[in-house]
Amino acid sequence: MRKLFAGLFLFFWVPLVVASGDEDYLEVREAFRVGDAARVAEYVQRMRHHVLLPYAEYFQLRLSLTTADTATIRAFLKRHDGSSVADRLRADWLQLLGKRQQWTMFAEEYPKLITPEESLRCYALQHRLATGDRTASAEIRTLWLTGRDMPASCVAVFDALIGSGAISTEDIWARIRLAFEAGNTGVARSVNKYLPRQQALDVQKLDAVMKDARRFLDRSVSVQSRADREIVLFALSRLLRSETNQAAAKLTRHLSAGKKSGSSFLQ
Repeated sequence: MRKLFAGLFLFFWVPLVVASGDEDYLEVREAFRVGDAARVAEYVQRMRHHVLLPYAEYFQLRLSLTTADTATIRAFLKRHDGSSVADRLRADWLQLLGKRQQWTMFAEEYPKLITPEESLRCYALQHRLATGDRTASAEIRTLWLTGRDMPASCVAVFDALIGSGAISTEDIWARIRLAFEAGNTGVARSVNKYLPRQQALDVQKLDAVMKDARRFLDRSVSVQSRADREIVLFALSRLLRSETNQAAAKLTRHLSAGKKSGSSFLQ
């Protein structure tokens, strides 16, 4: 814990170090940004007695992480155990281990992580599914029900639950609606691919709503399916943000049309 606080202190102290005229940290950070490994190595040597040496070493290891041997990585983690810079490198390493599906080492290092990212959580869930952990499903469903973009590492666990039926068609519609509420049509389009073709959203209608929701609703819109209804509701919500009276009038019109046809528009 003491090392963690020390690491956090260094993060906040960096501007003070730089302000005092010490530019080594800025130089090594810039060399890291442009991927100049030789320059980073040079600064690691120059900063041997510098308070920010752990960050220079982190930059050096980070540039060679895909080829670094396990012993070197673990030596750094042990040397700076409990610090924020060690936690950052461990998170980077876990991303690589998860991508490569090297689950034995992943399982050893993940519990040591102080601040796990969402993408790493999904890798951990991939591992749990692979080992037959049935409790993982509930956590995956919780991650699924959001209108936000999710990390690429989550796709595998979502696909697994959709394939098994643990994420249902109704769950798919729930996420589409959450995406619409968040104004995130990219997520809605991505999730739409999980629906059977005959039930899926008409992307041309979705494009029309995004271009001009009022004009879309002014046309004679036929609500024949769940997909039609969701798109009309999305159009109404977009219109509601700028033209409340117009949206209310158009909602009334669609409700009346639903009663005449014997269907429930808001079902």
